[in-house]
Amino acid sequence: MKYTLTLLLSLLLVATGFAEIVPGTGVDINPPANYIPSDRVTGFMNMETGASIVVMSLPGPYDECMKGGVMDPEEMRAKGVVIISQTPAVVDGNRATLISAKQFVNSVLYKKWILVTDRSSSTIFLMATYPADSPEREGVILKNVLLKAVFTKPSAPLENLKFSVTAHEPFEIVEFTGQNVGLLPRGKFPIEDCNTPFMVAGLSLTLKYDVSDRKAFVEKRIKNVASVKDVSIQSTKSIKIGELSGYVTMAIGKDEDTRTPMTIYQVILFDEDGYCMIMGLTPEAKRKEYLPTFQKIAESFRLKE
Repeated sequence: MKYTLTLLLSLLLVATGFAEIVPGTGVDINPPANYIPSDRVTGFMNMETGASIVVMSLPGPYDECMKGGVMDPEEMRAKGVVIISQTPAVVDGNRATLISAKQFVNSVLYKKWILVTDRSSSTIFLMATYPADSPEREGVILKNVLLKAVFTKPSAPLENLKFSVTAHEPFEIVEFTGQNVGLLPRGKFPIEDCNTPFMVAGLSLTLKYDVSDRKAFVEKRIKNVASVKDVSIQSTKSIKIGELSGYVTMAIGKDEDTRTPMTIYQVILFDEDGYCMIMGLTPEAKRKEYLPTFQKIAESFRLKE
């Protein structure tokens, strides 16, 4: 399970206002003043500062995420996220962990509050990100907003996606993490090991993500895929899908645990608000079997109007 969850996360707050249910998540939060519902992320954004509150849900158990799983400090550091502290918490009667972290994005240092909450068969992530040079009060406000979240039954997450993608045999859409989905063979979750091919598709979390050298960006992105090491790029080519243009990159690497040779298929498309990513991962031995399906699914990707 760690395999799928880490990749999905790579894809990767008391003030005035009123409580709002974040569409498709079942999470009720009270955003601070100047934070508005976002068309880009599942949550809220402060358009002046670039700060955000994002809600993500994973079907994996809480303990798997916290004990050597996706929130492992070394795993996070490998993705450029430095965990400062972890504190046990209880939020709306649910077991949780509040994490303080920091990360550089486009050479700008951001601070993060990440609330990981146990919701029985799933794990809810609430993440507040704000510039490190913000007033200290901003961090306190965001932390309090996360800790006062209320959880209800989620409603139709697929309908609240800002994009569409068509699954093709044998893949089925089975996971929702904010504006990201996972596709697995026969919809079987969790993935037991690296021998099972799977895909992810979604939108960048950062609004107005400015990329000066797009080709260099996509090649750097594929080299940082979670759980795959020794990544070597085979090709990067221009691609257009629907109205969006970008790059398709093929690479090979090795599973970090078993050293199994892996093939990575990545499509990154750029739109006016950031970028969209579709990625497929399969053992090299199954490349010929699954690559055509990866390509077919990627070509179905469309932003909703």
